Amino acid sequence: MADQHCPSQREVMMSAELHIPGFSIRRITPDEWDTAAQVWNQAVSHGPVTGEDLRKRDAEQHSWGYTAFTLAVVDREQIAGLASVYQNPGMCRSS
Repeated sequence: MADQHCPSQREVMMSAELHIPGFSIRRITPDEWDTAAQVWNQAVSHGPVTGEDLRKRDAEQHSWGYTAFTLAVVDREQIAGLASVYQNPGMCRSS
């Protein structure tokens, strides 16, 4: 069986850069994890998360060599949306 290609974090981030009129989409900053958790909890009703939960998952993913990032959708300097990308253990690692 041929090896499965796993995109590098750079490849994934390049494809994640979007431009939507009226919004800014960018990586979350270290001081925004708690706000990101509030937005997440409004959208996902099962099992609330904290900013520390999101921070920890991001740090774990990077320490395992997995691709992981959280993007914030910003409207008038406020986080209006969120995208969190991470890999489950057992998936291929980024190169």
